[in-house]
Amino acid sequence: MVFLQHIVPKSICVLVVLASVLPQPALLAAAGDSGGVSGVVFLDNNGNGIRDRDEPGFASVVVTLFGTKSDARSFYLTTCTNSEGKYAFAGTLIGHGSNFTVSTGGAPLAAALPTTYRPLRTFYTATDGHDKNPGTRERPFRTIGRAVPMLQAGDLLYIRKGEYREYISSEKTSLGAGTGWDCPMVVAGMPGEIVVIRPPDREGSDLLINLMSKQQYLIFDNLVLDAEDVTLPFKSQSRDGKEPPPNHIRLINCELKNAKGSAAFLLGEDHQFINCRIHNSGHSNKDHGLYVSGGRNLIQGCDIYHNSGCGIHLYNGSGETASNNVIRGNRIHNNGLAGGGYGIGLHTGRKNLVYDNVIWGNPFGIVVANGGSEEMIFNNTIHGNRGPGIAIAADDETRANLVRNNITVGNRDPNLLNQSKTTVCDHNLVASNPHFRDPKGNDFHLQPGSVAIDAGVAILEVRSDHDGILRPQGKSYDLGAYEYCDDSFVPATSTYSDVFLSGRTYPVNIGFMTKVKKTPYHE
Repeated sequence: MVFLQHIVPKSICVLVVLASVLPQPALLAAAGDSGGVSGVVFLDNNGNGIRDRDEPGFASVVVTLFGTKSDARSFYLTTCTNSEGKYAFAGTLIGHGSNFTVSTGGAPLAAALPTTYRPLRTFYTATDGHDKNPGTRERPFRTIGRAVPMLQAGDLLYIRKGEYREYISSEKTSLGAGTGWDCPMVVAGMPGEIVVIRPPDREGSDLLINLMSKQQYLIFDNLVLDAEDVTLPFKSQSRDGKEPPPNHIRLINCELKNAKGSAAFLLGEDHQFINCRIHNSGHSNKDHGLYVSGGRNLIQGCDIYHNSGCGIHLYNGSGETASNNVIRGNRIHNNGLAGGGYGIGLHTGRKNLVYDNVIWGNPFGIVVANGGSEEMIFNNTIHGNRGPGIAIAADDETRANLVRNNITVGNRDPNLLNQSKTTVCDHNLVASNPHFRDPKGNDFHLQPGSVAIDAGVAILEVRSDHDGILRPQGKSYDLGAYEYCDDSFVPATSTYSDVFLSGRTYPVNIGFMTKVKKTPYHE
């Protein structure tokens, strides 16, 4: 049976179109193939529920599709709208006879910095190019390996759509560096196009992007790193254990998946993972979405799921200090597929700041152990994990942590387990019903009248919520990742459920308005 559900806050207009004929995004299979689910998210400026000519599609909005296959296996897919507001899930990912739900509820992934570049020089690579070409847009190179050694500070390489069977490794080829975030070296997929990097067919490589020692101020943008069961899609490391590792590396709008080990290993400092999807990696509980072994890194706006170990694991594994990292505004869910692991594990480091994250479906939510100290865990929403939502260990080195303004409910009791005598936990919701908008659809926005509204305290480090809405909207901070507001910059929850039939295309459009001023995360 088909059903539609709308939970619409005041002044938010949502339209789900089931019968319109939409342009097929490139991600969908060709006509006559398996069909799929697709649509457009648009900014409904006048609130009339119809996409008018002057109303643009909205980029970087999270769309999820989840359900049960005909063989009873569950699946969870997520994507973001492209620059035109389009999204798509191919029917081959869903499967004939699957019960599926597509949910366009949830928040846009708000990047801290724009991805508009003003390069000194621009080069191009395309699958129909040739490595003897000059690398212009009209006459592009054929391979990434031909283009990358030419790049210098301030240069930009645009990779055109298609699949590239190669790797980027400073161990095997010359790789330059930027001189600052205002003069980086950029390797990017062409905006609006899908660029997939996979291991070479003939020449084995354990790493798709392997950076060693001297790289800095490099940006990788809009790339799909499909490891296809090799060890790692991305690694930052020291060449010989003596040289300092790379620093100031940014991955933005990228997808990392299908690794044999962790999806990414970070040694070094000041790296950034922004608006990335990190999923389906690892074979054991020691393989994680992100393994962070350095300091001052930023992980923001990422969707991290279906990894065999932790979603994010901080640990001083190689003598570095996993301290002063910022983990904010992420969706971390359904990890620990090997039977153990956490949404976020904070180990051995100090003064890591964790806030505005939404964490569900993991063995544990957030764990602090093995000497994690002075950790700051603020305004997270943690629900439906198989162990405690937040657990602080009792060892002597795990001390002086601060846990405040969180919602941790619906996990295995206790929702908050604090075994450290020096850790302070206050202003957290651990028992009462917070009245989420749609927890079954993984929409944890607050409904009017929630006990979490205005129940928190002001925190200097937390200026805005998961959606970028300024705090507070009422007389005080709300608990959890979301600040309640009638006119928020959030699509209302909208779900469409059906049994998927191969060859059919299911169009689902959604429009919404902007009423509340949003802001990037404050540093």
